[in-house]
Amino acid sequence: MNSAKDSLQHAIRQVEARLSDLDVERSELEERLREYRALLGDAGPATGTSRPPPIAVCSRVPTTSEEKVALFRSLFRGRVDVFPKLWINPRKGTKGYSPACGNEWVQGVCDKRQVKCGECPHQAFLPVTDQVIEDHLRGTHVVGVYPMLRDETCWCLAGDSRKLGNTVFLDDDLNPLEDQWEFLANVQRMAPTKVEDQGRSCRSSQEPPVVALPRSTCRGGKR
Repeated sequence: MNSAKDSLQHAIRQVEARLSDLDVERSELEERLREYRALLGDAGPATGTSRPPPIAVCSRVPTTSEEKVALFRSLFRGRVDVFPKLWINPRKGTKGYSPACGNEWVQGVCDKRQVKCGECPHQAFLPVTDQVIEDHLRGTHVVGVYPMLRDETCWCLAGDSRKLGNTVFLDDDLNPLEDQWEFLANVQRMAPTKVEDQGRSCRSSQEPPVVALPRSTCRGGKR
């Protein structure tokens, strides 16, 4: 009898976990759909007035490719109509990022040696897709993110104390990791419901905090 009850309770927990995952995925897909539709109408990314999607917290390790891509896109969000891609010049020993473009190095069309990508009349920037992210995670290529959206809002708030030491924080006696948690506490006062679970998860694994906030909270690039 107890064995059957335990099995049912285990099944319930599995279904509840799956439903939670589906909520995150649905919210992500709805937001992505709004942005794609806005781009199709040449209106720029949708500003979005609905509730922001929940942050993917490390409640369990994603196992499928789809889950890993969804988690990555939920944490590193930016423009979906264009993304930067790493280029390397072994001969000169240089490297950098430039917008991924369908016309790159097309003879008679691309003249990136003379014209900046942002000023090129033949722009054919490629959008962010799940396949782009999966290839990045597999090491096929390296891509970045343009965090500032076209309407000057942003999904992310980042602080880096590694290069500047502790001078940008409150107390010179604090070490960089503790400073980051002080910074996280300040952010939590701005958006407590969005930070609490993520902060708890990062603290338990001794990882620096990664915080995603609603775009309305992060509006304005200089705040």
